[in-house]
Amino acid sequence: MVALWHIGLYAGIIPEPVQPCTATGPSCTDDNQAILGVPIPLLSLLAFILTASLSILSLKEPRS
Repeated sequence: MVALWHIGLYAGIIPEPVQPCTATGPSCTDDNQAILGVPIPLLSLLAFILTASLSILSLKEPRS
């Protein structure tokens, strides 16, 4: 849920202004918050989805 919120802030879908923790601190809309052009909140969401998917698949495999 936090990752979805940050993606909404990053994309401008959520109209709330992004405020850094300090006057010079980062925010999730800063260019430094992207890796190879992909925003960190999106990478976080993808990591959670991949982890959940692999966990679900591992539960479906027969145990011997």
